[in-house]
Amino acid sequence: MTDHVELSAVPADVDQVAVSEKVSLLGCSDYDSCNNGVRRSSGYTWFSAFAVNVGPSPTDPTYYGMHGGLAFGGSGQKSQMYLDWSGYCPSSLGGAALHDGGSPCGTPNTLPTFKPHTVVGLDPSHSYRLTVRSVPSSVSDVTDVSGPLTGWQLALVDEVTSLQQSGGTWCLPNAAVVAHASMFNEVIENQGPCQTDFGSDEIANPQYNTAAGWSAFTNAWGHYNGNETTADADCTNANIRLVGPNDIIDERMTPKGSGGGLAGTGSCTEVLGAEVPRA
Repeated sequence: MTDHVELSAVPADVDQVAVSEKVSLLGCSDYDSCNNGVRRSSGYTWFSAFAVNVGPSPTDPTYYGMHGGLAFGGSGQKSQMYLDWSGYCPSSLGGAALHDGGSPCGTPNTLPTFKPHTVVGLDPSHSYRLTVRSVPSSVSDVTDVSGPLTGWQLALVDEVTSLQQSGGTWCLPNAAVVAHASMFNEVIENQGPCQTDFGSDEIANPQYNTAAGWSAFTNAWGHYNGNETTADADCTNANIRLVGPNDIIDERMTPKGSGGGLAGTGSCTEVLGAEVPRA
């Protein structure tokens, strides 16, 4: 299942977007994610991600769909929380997953679809600042598309220890600006619905940067997407709501609609509260 928070439109010259995330875990006792109180090392995943589309302009549909964030399980460090930074080619160019070291957009292949997971062992009790930013780059990760190159790096700052780390850089042609940004939580469960030890994801202070400096996104919208696997259900105990004017939480064990949260299920879309004030 996935829950989404869409952020408001960005101006034409955005070169960085940033958000703070803090995840919480429930007790490790459920069947899906734990075995005798110990986290499983495979076969289970959740991903709290910052999704950023980058392309020639905010209105050009030829954009790369990038996503980076905090994750457990899946293709990464399994039982540790780690940083994942991956993405896809524009659908008009084939839509293939990007592959570290370079690959064509129009030809699917079986190479890894992420930058190497070098940022590992993250602390679920800490808040992290994620920043997607443009950086100089000269060697393209796309072998069948020509055009001016822009590097897009995912930087991570531990807001408790101030430790700064990089999740890697994708070098992409014709992708000079941020076109759109959103947040999503993806939970994939193998044994049954709504039983993971993922507790919540708190999304705070989303901002974008232009030549004029940093500004806050003015508003946000949320929606529940429902099933990710055939074992999943659209959990009744999943609630997206505002907990502050620029602070949104997605909780796995709070019923939909409570505390002013989104009440809809499936692909329902609703406005999340008041506007986020500018910084």
